[in-house]
Amino acid sequence: MQSAKKELKMSNITFLLRMATPILGVFLFASSSFARVLFDEDFDNQPDWTADEIFITNNNLLNFNTLQNWYFGLSRPTWSPKTGYPLKHPVAEVLASNTDKTRTGTGKSAVFWRESVQGGQFNSDSLQVYYFPEGVDELYVEFYITLSDELIQAYYDGGIGQTKIFRAYYFNGNETALSDFFGDENKPSYNWDLSGDGTNGYGVRNFTSFLARGGNDFRGIIQGLPTSIQGGGDASLWYSPSATKSKGIGGTNPVLTDYKNGGTITSGPVDVDQVFGDETRWVKMAFYVKMNSSPGVADGEQMQWLNDQRIVHTTNIPWIRAGFDMVKWNSVGIGGNAQFNIYPTADQKEDWYAIDDLIIQEGMPDYLLKTQVSPPRPPTTIQVN
Repeated sequence: MQSAKKELKMSNITFLLRMATPILGVFLFASSSFARVLFDEDFDNQPDWTADEIFITNNNLLNFNTLQNWYFGLSRPTWSPKTGYPLKHPVAEVLASNTDKTRTGTGKSAVFWRESVQGGQFNSDSLQVYYFPEGVDELYVEFYITLSDELIQAYYDGGIGQTKIFRAYYFNGNETALSDFFGDENKPSYNWDLSGDGTNGYGVRNFTSFLARGGNDFRGIIQGLPTSIQGGGDASLWYSPSATKSKGIGGTNPVLTDYKNGGTITSGPVDVDQVFGDETRWVKMAFYVKMNSSPGVADGEQMQWLNDQRIVHTTNIPWIRAGFDMVKWNSVGIGGNAQFNIYPTADQKEDWYAIDDLIIQEGMPDYLLKTQVSPPRPPTTIQVN
C-alpha cells in the first residue's frame, strides 16, 4: 500500500501521472498542452542518509555518495557528528526519524541545517544536485518548503542572513568544476535565496540571481525587474503587492495569504512568517526558466509562483550572451550554503528548513497558464488509509 503522502499526491487533479522514481520520456497531458516529467522525488523511498557521508576535506569536491538518483552533493559542516559534535546535525539529512519535518507527517523529506558562524562568510554547504545531461530549453521545478520555528526566530533576532535554497543551471559535465559557480563554467544559472531581517524595516526578501553565460550586467535589458537592482545579476525583491502587482497570469494581481496575521498580505514590509508561516505550514514554490533562442538575443524568460500564484515574471533575458555557445538547462540544485552569523559561533546555534515533494519537468503545467489557479489541494494533515 502506498504511503498517505503518496495517496495525497495522487489526489491532486493537476497531475494525471506521478511516480516516485526518475522518469524519462513520460508525457503528462493537460487540457491543451503536455509536459515531460524528468524527475519526481518525495524522498520516501530514499534510504536513511546524511550529508556526513559526503563530508568534504582538503577541498576535494568530487563527492558523489549522495542521495539515490541524485548526481552530486556538497557537505561542509562547521559542527556535526562527523566533525566531533555528536549532538549536532549534518548540514543535510533524509531520515525516517524526521517524520515531524515532512509535509504529511509520514515518510521522509530533505532537511537542511544552517549553522550560525560569525565572520561574514558562507557556511553550512549542503547542495544536492540532480543532473540530466540531455537538458531542456524550458525547465519547470516545484517543491514544498517549511521553515523551522528557530529560523523564524532568527529573522526577528537580527536576520536570517542569506540562504541558498534552489538553483537551475547548466553544468558542462566537467567534474573537476562541479562547484564553480563564479565564472562561465556552469552558466547560465538562476538562483532563489531566502534572505531578510525583521529588525531593519525591509522584511523578508525574495532574493533571486540571474547569472548569464558571458556576463551578469542586465541593466536596461530585462523587463519585469526594477532597473535599480539589475546591475550585478542579483535582485532583492519583496513579497508585498507593490512588487507582485500585475505579475499574475493575464496581468492579474496575486493575492497571497498572510499566515501570521490572517487574511491576505496587503502591504509591506512583509515578515517571513507572513509568507511562510511557522514550521507546521508548507508553502509551494515553483520556478520556470526559458532559454533565449540564440546567443545575445534577449528573449529568455523566468517566472516564479508561490502557492500557485505567479508573483514574478521577467522577460527579455539574454541567458547566453553574444559570443558564447548555446546550451540547455540540465541541472537542478536544492540546499546550499548560508551567510548566517547573528549568533556567536560559540553558541553553536542551528536551525533548519525542509523540502518535500519536488518535481522537475520540461515545460510548465497547463493549469498555471490560466488566470484561475487549480482547485484547493487536500489538507496536508489528513492521512488516507
